[in-house]
Amino acid sequence: MALWKRGAGKEPVEYNEDTGVQTSAGIAVSGRCIFQGAIVKTDDTNDVTVTFYDSLEASGAKAIDTLVLQAEKGTHFIAVGKMCANGIYVDISGGTFSWQVLYDN
Repeated sequence: MALWKRGAGKEPVEYNEDTGVQTSAGIAVSGRCIFQGAIVKTDDTNDVTVTFYDSLEASGAKAIDTLVLQAEKGTHFIAVGKMCANGIYVDISGGTFSWQVLYDN
């Protein structure tokens, strides 16, 4: 699946904004947004567990179900397309990882 910045052509997941690459749990977006998707990279050794919350903390309503991403896959593209009323908090653990959230305001 390709992820594509809006205006750069027609692709399956288009978005206007991204968080930049992050390496720890935390707030991805503060306030109402459309959660278009995420990119999560593993260290190729350890599985990564990630939960995306419609919240500004690691509690409350989940934007999507908790995922366990297999280490050997390396880079994971997650397509979502969901309105989040409060923002997006990323709760992530397991080995060395990085993540980036794709969204629209």
